[in-house]
Amino acid sequence: APILPIKVVGSNPTDVLLLYTFQCFCAMTLFYCAHWQTYVSGTLRFGKIDVTEAQFTIMGIQLVSAIFGPPIWSTKVFGLSLHKIMCTIIFAGFANNFLAFLGAIKAGGCGKNGSTVAGTSVLSPIIPFSAVLVPAFIICRKSVENIYEE
Repeated sequence: APILPIKVVGSNPTDVLLLYTFQCFCAMTLFYCAHWQTYVSGTLRFGKIDVTEAQFTIMGIQLVSAIFGPPIWSTKVFGLSLHKIMCTIIFAGFANNFLAFLGAIKAGGCGKNGSTVAGTSVLSPIIPFSAVLVPAFIICRKSVENIYEE
């Protein structure tokens, strides 16, 4: 995730972690899952709300931050801050797509004995995915130097 847009989202580290970083992790996960699903099923499937919409949401959040400034995410709507509302919406969309993805994985692959296109286990793509996402999340949460905030 690029560092410069993170500074645009807000100076409050909670805003950064709850909105931009969370959204980037969700978008990266959905992007990878779309490829994983293709690897397993042999067919690229598109949903009504999918990876492209996640990318446009990231651009929209950055655009709103650039136009209205970081304080916009602290604005209260119905007693909740705007960044918490956005995180809830993002998580709902992510969960919906992720559950559909898990259904496709559970159905098995198109290869011999339910394997992937390459003849490997349908779970084998979790290794490179974990090698990227887990360290990024750990750095985000545990960084002494606040690498994602500064």
